[in-house]
Amino acid sequence: KRARNLDTMLATNQALAIADVRNFDGWVMLTPNDWIRSALGAPVRIGGEINGFLLLYSAAPNTFQPYQTARLQAFADQAAIAIENARLFQRVQALAITDSLTGLLNRRQFFHLASQEVERAARYQRPLALVMMDLDHFKDVNDTFGHTAGDVVLEELGKLFRRSLRKIDISGRYGGEEFIFLIPEASLERARQLAERLKDDIAEHRFHTPNGTVHITASAGVAAPIEGRATLEALINAADQALYAAKAAGKNQVAVSE
Repeated sequence: KRARNLDTMLATNQALAIADVRNFDGWVMLTPNDWIRSALGAPVRIGGEINGFLLLYSAAPNTFQPYQTARLQAFADQAAIAIENARLFQRVQALAITDSLTGLLNRRQFFHLASQEVERAARYQRPLALVMMDLDHFKDVNDTFGHTAGDVVLEELGKLFRRSLRKIDISGRYGGEEFIFLIPEASLERARQLAERLKDDIAEHRFHTPNGTVHITASAGVAAPIEGRATLEALINAADQALYAAKAAGKNQVAVSE
C-alpha cells in the first residue's frame, strides 16, 4: 500500500512537508519505518513526468516545515537533470556502437570486439566459429512493399537474432541486409547448426509490415579457424566464400567452409 504523501505529490506535482505523520491522513505506518515522525518530499520530474521522489525523514516531529519544500524541490530538479543527462549519455554511447535499426553491433564495434575474441581463442586454444548470413532477394522486398517494410523486416530480424544467440555471442550488422555472428566456444558443427536454425526461423517467420505480410529467406556461410586462417579477416573471407556457395546452390541454405 502506497503512502498518501506520494499520492498527494503525484496529484499536485508539488513538494510536500509533513510536520507530524501521525496527524497526516492516510499515512501508512509500516515496520521498520514506524520511527518516522516528520517527512519532507519532492517529485523528481523528467520530461514533464514524475519519475520518482526525493524523500527526507526524521524521528522527531516538526523537523520539516512548508518553507523547506522549495529548497528540496530545487535539489530534486537538479537530480532530475543529472538522471536525464546520464540517460542521454547512455543513448549516445549505444548509438555509437550499435546499428540503430536492428539493435545489433555496427560494423566498427563488431570488428573491435570480434578481433579481441579471435585473439583470445587463439591464445588459449579455444574453439570458435563465424557465421555470415545474407537475406535472399531482399531488394524485391523493398521494390514490392517499400523501404518502410524493408526496415520493419530488418528491425524484426534484429530481435529474432538477439533472442536466438547467447550473451557471449557477438552479433553485428555487416552491411545492408548482411549479418555476421562470431560464436565463441563453439565447434564448426555447432555453428552450422545455429546457422541452420536461424535460417529456418527466418523462413518460418511472417513479417507484418504496414504494406503487407512479408516472407523472406536467408543464406549463410560458416567458417572456423584452421592453420593459415586464424585472423578475423581470414575467417570472414572463408565464411563469405561459403555464403557465396550457398547462394549459388539455390539460396535458403547453409554452406560450410572446409
